[in-house]
Amino acid sequence: MVANEFLTVPSITMEPRGAEEGNLMGMVACFAPIDNEVLSGLVADPSGMEGFLESVSDAVVDIDKSWHAIHFTLAGSSDGGEGPLASAVFGGIELGDDMGYGPVRYLDAERVRVIADRLTELGVEGFKARFSLDRLAEADIYPSGIWAAEGDEAAAYVFSFLPSFFGVYEECASKGRAILLWIA
Repeated sequence: MVANEFLTVPSITMEPRGAEEGNLMGMVACFAPIDNEVLSGLVADPSGMEGFLESVSDAVVDIDKSWHAIHFTLAGSSDGGEGPLASAVFGGIELGDDMGYGPVRYLDAERVRVIADRLTELGVEGFKARFSLDRLAEADIYPSGIWAAEGDEAAAYVFSFLPSFFGVYEECASKGRAILLWIA
């Protein structure tokens, strides 16, 4: 597969868990490296997903509530988008049951490599150059209201997750591994 074979990431609409009872919980994004053989087993029988996630909990990369700002900065869109960087947070093929905000998704090892290459090309400094508190506020990026109110502190919060976010892609690409990703 080559980079232009990435599908357009569909628009994402998420109803917060507990919204119907007025009990809103925060949404966090998680990423878990997975060996290709294990992924093949979960694709064949997704009923083992919960047990697998519990078994790798120490390896899960959690970017907390920065996920939407990271996606928006990479994709230029609040939901969906085109190309490899739009797939870094919202991409992948659905696998298994709903985890609260949809099922776990996976990116195969080749897609992980392409995303890792694009992230490396961009770099953390390139990400920071694209990042705009004003644009985040205008687009009503989750968590709403913090971009104007907290300014530089909100930017520092997002930037604090970049090493682990970029790192999980770099590590998985270097080892030929896939990634599971989900919003919880």
